[in-house]
Amino acid sequence: MSIQQRFDRVKVLIAEPDKNNRDNIDTVIRNAGFRQIDHVRSWEDARTSIRLGSPDILILATEFPGEPDPCDVVHALRHHEYGGNPFIPIIMMTSAPEERVVRRIVNSGADDLFVMPLSSGHVIDRISALIKSRKPFVVTTDYIGPDRRSPEAKRGGIEIPLINVPNTLRARIVGGSEQSMLQQEIDDTIKRINQEKLERHAVQIGLLVELIVPAYERRIIDQNIRDYVDRLVFVAEDTSRRLLGTSYNHVSELCGSLLDVATRIKSAEFPEEKDVKLLKPLSQAIGKAFDIKDDVAAIAHKISERIRSKKGQEVSS
Repeated sequence: MSIQQRFDRVKVLIAEPDKNNRDNIDTVIRNAGFRQIDHVRSWEDARTSIRLGSPDILILATEFPGEPDPCDVVHALRHHEYGGNPFIPIIMMTSAPEERVVRRIVNSGADDLFVMPLSSGHVIDRISALIKSRKPFVVTTDYIGPDRRSPEAKRGGIEIPLINVPNTLRARIVGGSEQSMLQQEIDDTIKRINQEKLERHAVQIGLLVELIVPAYERRIIDQNIRDYVDRLVFVAEDTSRRLLGTSYNHVSELCGSLLDVATRIKSAEFPEEKDVKLLKPLSQAIGKAFDIKDDVAAIAHKISERIRSKKGQEVSS
């Protein structure tokens, strides 16, 4: 049996606010062989369907008037901020493939882009490619999604591990043991990606601190520097959120201290010198905590206690 003949096994969710577009897409994919098709016209309904219906593939419009930007929502889904499966194959649709729109879609972590109007042959080819050879994912501090780097960029950039993520679409087509083992594979891959994310965050914390500290020491603080501080607060918060239940749980105290310091710096026009000086030892300690293995929890706790003690002495003096 060909892949196309098995399309009737696949659960498709179409999220499109315009009824005419929904009907057109439905007709095209039915002609391609799909039968289990749900339609929603709002992003809130899409979220409910993703949570309760577990679609095998999501076909999503790029605009929902009056609702959150779908690209932001896909980004949040890939980062496991909602739903149980951040690896759902996602195809976004647009009738205006401008560079700005395409860039947003690529940066969201979607798998592919359909340019309207659709044809059955085009749909079959692109979905078959997702089934047979879905791109592996990469994880950076800002992005989780298919690896789209050119060979030149891969050779010239930092080495980033490639991760073969669970493919609900393929599992539905193939069936058998691949389908039965899918949830365990999803859970294991979520843990691995979370670990990769934490390590990318640790690197970015060090880079941001290297940019922030000299500017504050020289009192040359422009909007770029303030943006770096905003980013440091976000990364510290996200790192703290991701640490629970991982082998790096011991770093939570350090990240909590870093978040406190970065938040105070963010809220002050000219922060206290002691807070600026705390950034480097904190970032260095976090970097070391992600590398060393021996008694790392005790070391992290001692560093945090020393920092808290130092702050208490300065406040009381």
